[in-house]
Amino acid sequence: MENNNQLAATGLRRVFTSQILMILAVVIAVVLQVIAAMKGAGLGMTLLLGLAVLVCMVVAFILNIMGLYKASPAHNLLKAAFYMTIGNLIFSVIGQIPGFEGVKLPAGMAQVVMDAAMVILVCRGAGDLLKASGDEGTASLGNITIILYLICTAIYAVCHYMQLTATSPVTISLLVGMLVCQAIGKILYLIFLGKSSGSLAES
Repeated sequence: MENNNQLAATGLRRVFTSQILMILAVVIAVVLQVIAAMKGAGLGMTLLLGLAVLVCMVVAFILNIMGLYKASPAHNLLKAAFYMTIGNLIFSVIGQIPGFEGVKLPAGMAQVVMDAAMVILVCRGAGDLLKASGDEGTASLGNITIILYLICTAIYAVCHYMQLTATSPVTISLLVGMLVCQAIGKILYLIFLGKSSGSLAES
């Protein structure tokens, strides 16, 4: 029977794989957009790349859910992260239902907040397990990731609340700052997942 650290390690490894697949989906989508802009792709290539993006995103979503479900018995915060992901899915569906256009923006804001909360819960939950195992270094990496995600969410909330126009210099500055923090946060989260799953598996 697996102990808490082993459960968390297996679950976080799946979450790590899901993040890799999401990055791959984004890269393929960018390639597709570039090829489309250059008008260098036929219908067959466009459909193939589009299908690849869809498959990567679906598999990534399933692995993320499975990973958090697997890790959830190991720590209450990991269990909360699993429920947060389910809630995020519900808001995503609500935002796409015809006739619910009025809640699309609030639902989008809720998704951003819940996505950040999920990452924070994973980092905190896994961090507690890492500290108990004596791996303070990897746990501190999770804390840095949390700070960056909080900054990104705060910037997004300011832009959303102030309803700033896309051409506003303030908006551009805030969005650039958010994108930089988000990119660094995503990279650190990926590193944290990889290191923590390995560390917990060995403990």
